Formats: sequence, C-alpha cells, structure tokens
Amino acid sequence: MKKIAFYAFILTCGLLNMGAGCAKESEKTPEPKLEYPSLIGKWKLFVGFSFGKKSLDEPWKQVFQMKRGSVSWEFLADGRMLSYTNTANPEVEAGNWTLEIKNMDGKDIALGFFKIYTPFTRANPGSEFIEPDGSIAYHLKTVTEDGVTFLYLTTKAYESYPYKYAYNEYRFEPEK
Repeated sequence: MKKIAFYAFILTCGLLNMGAGCAKESEKTPEPKLEYPSLIGKWKLFVGFSFGKKSLDEPWKQVFQMKRGSVSWEFLADGRMLSYTNTANPEVEAGNWTLEIKNMDGKDIALGFFKIYTPFTRANPGSEFIEPDGSIAYHLKTVTEDGVTFLYLTTKAYESYPYKYAYNEYRFEPEK
C-alpha cells in the first residue's frame, strides 16, 4: 500500500516536472493582475502527506509521507513558475500558475484557489487529478508563524487505486 502512495506522489511530482518547454501563444496562462507578496519566491517541501479511503463512510487514512526537501517550487510575480526535483537526478521544469484569492488575513492568504499548468498537464486534461483545463488545482493558504511564512496546498479528491478517494496535503517552507 505504501508503494501505491509513493507512486502517486512520484506521479504528482512527475506531472509537474514533465514536458518543459515553450507553450504556444494560445496556451499561455494569463499573468496575475495582483501582487501576492506571501506567495512569490522559492518554496521547499517541508512535509507532505497522501490520504485515502475506499468508501465515503470510512475515515481518511494516511497512506504516504513525502520526504522533506524532495521538491521545491519557485513562483514568479509574472505568473511563471519553476519546479525543482531535489533527488539524485535533479530536474528543473517550467510552468505557469494562477491564483484566485477568496480571503486574506493581513498579508497572509486565508483561502485561495491555486492552479499550476505545465506542458504535460495541458497535454493530458481530465486525467486522474488533472482538471479539464489542463491544470492541477489546489486550495491554498499562507500562514505566518514567528515571522516565517508557510505555504499550505491541498489537492481535490481523486480516485487512485486501491482508494476510491485520495488527496494530498503539502506544507512548504521558504527556501533560503
């Protein structure tokens, strides 16, 4: 079971890191119109978990924990992003992001709808946890604790064998 969760995490990272290249002009994601000071910058995975359950009436079960620092994301103010796989075979891939902020808490984002687009996700819309528009969607929030801002991302529920329902939660810390 841990292998399945591990492969789901690797697939998530792989989807974000596959197919870097220039998008066609018609595929480019619109640039953000607002500044997001609590999001812009480079973030390193602090902790990440995969959860699953086989039916609606059973509780969520943690099925995998991601390795700290295995992934970093850099969000640029112009809507571009870079995804870094920090493994024995490091990779850097380019993509785009969008953010729709629903609520703010001072400088922190209390609730946002966040999407990441890569050439691979755009080529595989509607697959597993890839949205019909070719993005991976998250609920996003930032929280400042003792002067350090953390980024929290949660995927929507999706089906991933053997689980009828699965989702991922990530906590990123600023990369120094």
